[in-house]
Amino acid sequence: MMFPPEQPSSQPRHNSLALVLILIVTIAVSAVGFLFWQRQQDQLTQDKLQTEITQLNQQLVEVQATPEPLVHYTPAPLIIASPSPQGTIQGQLSFPSEFLPKQRICAVDVNTTTELCTETYEGNTYTLSVPAGTYHVYAMVLPTPDTPSIGKAYYSEFVTCGLLATCPSHEPINVTVEAGETTTNVNPGDWYNQ
Repeated sequence: MMFPPEQPSSQPRHNSLALVLILIVTIAVSAVGFLFWQRQQDQLTQDKLQTEITQLNQQLVEVQATPEPLVHYTPAPLIIASPSPQGTIQGQLSFPSEFLPKQRICAVDVNTTTELCTETYEGNTYTLSVPAGTYHVYAMVLPTPDTPSIGKAYYSEFVTCGLLATCPSHEPINVTVEAGETTTNVNPGDWYNQ
């Protein structure tokens, strides 16, 4: 027995079509809602910017209406310090031993305590250029692994007295240096006041 073919029902097809239509309408309504919301946001932003521009224009008008007084600047005169005129200190070196070690000779400004130094590696004389002024001059042995630091030997009253045990003072002598002049016989040798 043969059965006649079943007729497809149009009911499920209508349901699918209805669902597609509902979906399309929902998407369209959502898109329109989004566009409306976006337009509102753009309008709010534009209104806010317009308000800020108006406020800035008002502030600009206020600033332009009240000018600040001009400040006059007068530069200070430029003072260029010229180097102090130089003088020279010269003398002989000594050391209480059979040899003369390498020494550093320094002149200490009695007013500023600034030290200017030179070093000798050979010979028993030194020359030191310094600005005009008054100085205390001392020598010291350059330390080496074989020669420890011994201290400072000033040009003192003990030196000018002859380095004798009967000399009463070890006070450093003020050495006055004149510009363009050489002060000689400044012999820092008081190694005995340590």
